[in-house]
Amino acid sequence: MKKILPFLIILIYLSDNALCQPEISPQIQGLMEELISETEDDSEISVIYEHLEAVLQNPYEINSVSKEELESLFIITDFQIYTFLEYREKYGRILSLKELYLIIGFNPDIIEQLKAFVVVGNEASSSMPTHSKRYSDFKILNRYVKSTPAKNGFLEEADSLTAFSGNNYSRLFKLQYKFGDNFSTGLTMESDAGEALRFDKYTNGFDFYSAYFQLQRPDKIVNNFIVGDFRLSSGLGLIHGYGFSSKSSESLIKQKFTQIKRFTSTAESGFYRGLAIKSSLLNFESILYFSRNNQSANLKTDENDDVFFSSIDISGLHRNLSEQIHKNSIIEQNSGFILSRINNASRFSYQANLTQFERALQYRKYPDRYSELKNTNKFFNQSVSYNKLLSKFNMSGEFALDKNYNLAIQQIINAYLHPLLSMSLSYRYFSPRYISLHSNSFSESSNTRNEKGVYLGVETFPFRFLILNAYIDCYSFPWMRYNDTSPYSGTDMLINAKWLWNKNFYIKTLIKKELFHEKTLSEENNIAEMDAANNTRFVMQTNYIFSDKLNLRNKIEIKNYKTLDQTRSGYLIYQEINKKFPDKMLSINFRYTMFDIPDWSVRIYSWEHDLLYSFYTPVFYRTGQNILLNLRFNHKKFKFGVKGSFNIYKNEYSSGSGIEKRSGTIFSTFKIQWIYTI
Repeated sequence: MKKILPFLIILIYLSDNALCQPEISPQIQGLMEELISETEDDSEISVIYEHLEAVLQNPYEINSVSKEELESLFIITDFQIYTFLEYREKYGRILSLKELYLIIGFNPDIIEQLKAFVVVGNEASSSMPTHSKRYSDFKILNRYVKSTPAKNGFLEEADSLTAFSGNNYSRLFKLQYKFGDNFSTGLTMESDAGEALRFDKYTNGFDFYSAYFQLQRPDKIVNNFIVGDFRLSSGLGLIHGYGFSSKSSESLIKQKFTQIKRFTSTAESGFYRGLAIKSSLLNFESILYFSRNNQSANLKTDENDDVFFSSIDISGLHRNLSEQIHKNSIIEQNSGFILSRINNASRFSYQANLTQFERALQYRKYPDRYSELKNTNKFFNQSVSYNKLLSKFNMSGEFALDKNYNLAIQQIINAYLHPLLSMSLSYRYFSPRYISLHSNSFSESSNTRNEKGVYLGVETFPFRFLILNAYIDCYSFPWMRYNDTSPYSGTDMLINAKWLWNKNFYIKTLIKKELFHEKTLSEENNIAEMDAANNTRFVMQTNYIFSDKLNLRNKIEIKNYKTLDQTRSGYLIYQEINKKFPDKMLSINFRYTMFDIPDWSVRIYSWEHDLLYSFYTPVFYRTGQNILLNLRFNHKKFKFGVKGSFNIYKNEYSSGSGIEKRSGTIFSTFKIQWIYTI
């Protein structure tokens, strides 16, 4: 490997025989890096990433882009969408992206992000077609992924119940057809590593199938119709929570939007399977939906021989007999509607959802382990939400109730006080007994239950070369959580600065401080208590664009974790080279990373370049180095990609346990993918 590295670096700098497809946008990379630093569950983020990269390959034309398409970018607020559409309606056709500087709420940073996803008609190149009502294509995608060393489940020593039945590589096959912006249909077939790909009484070829059929006609009464797999969002996420809500470096909270979207991810949970219809008439908009989906769960029997389950298995893994027993063991049915009254500056909505299971779901009345257990197979939620745009303010909120009338509230105000100053203020209250199975709202915890909080964020441009973001979030858990011994409160604080030395070079620094409590065991009396702890994260990242063919990025991240009696720290450093070759058929991404992270409490998640429409977020732990090489080749209608990632540890490293355990000094991941467009 040491002999290969110098050759690769020389090749990247000196070779000039080919050229690349539209490379992944720095805006997407920055967004992904911030989002994954806030959450270990990347199922929502992977869906967003796949959509953004699809738009990057086929950007929207700025004079025909719709409100729904702007909302789907997740990088622009409701207020900015409103002022953009108002400007376009008042002044007519936009002739240059520079006009965006004239629109209230738009700043240099958001405009720079939008440049990757929207173009003015005559700026589009032949290699990057814009969205058109008449364009059509049919894509075939095939991907293989293999990781080494193999997990214990692949070894001969594993018993018949836990031994994996498939090979040590995953397979993905996708078909997708689009006709303009009106019609699309797709089929996704996927098997994880260890899952058998065969046809017998236990398996039907691939382990996971997903399909959809979508018809969109914005000018008709029924303007969005989906049959198959889809996602749904409404209000501020207290009932339907599609989209991200994490606290990243962006200080302005981006609201949820009421919409239905086709589901094309390989995540095997978190989506609806059935029918959704969106209609508009005069100032009213409605969404009706019905879903019936099989879910995996571990069924249990109580003392009365009644069958129940306590949670849904979201891993999507069915590699051995033990896991296959739980596959599709329950049926989940969802039905409901969203009714909205809208105009250019406001939206008022009422939404209701009924979730029914074939078996009873066992849950706790309060979120701690000592509260009463209850069984039910029906969950009902309803809410009222609003969004009101004023001259310099965007106010939105949602009030939700579950079937037992437990309350959840989310209120957000975005204020655009000056072209150089914006603020966000949020208040949230989620009752300790509030239950919503599909929610995902702006919060500290991963669900909308048992939390109160106040958030204040500020974004300012004090100088032409400097962008500052900062926020403080004070939260509390009124009732003790499942693994805690008492209620507690915490505070998150962040300052993010972006130094724009010129259009080709910037430095980004981030400092985040988290004050919280965690359970510890007293050495004196062996009693568990909640003790104060804090986490500090420092990031410095630079990006230098030598030309449209060469881009250098580097990053250093340091994490520090401190309790009353101990301190732990770790760091990660990487250097990245992105090279496009002159004839635009080949692009190369090379990254070299060093890390020293001795404790799991300071682990670092670092998003990395992947193949087209593929998302990967490795976690770095222990001491070692990582070498990443990613190649994308594009020739007319054919795209080919190959990726290799190697973690080289200083000492032998073991991860996981039981059948998930694997040990070694070199951990590698290989991916091969081809896409053909007809």
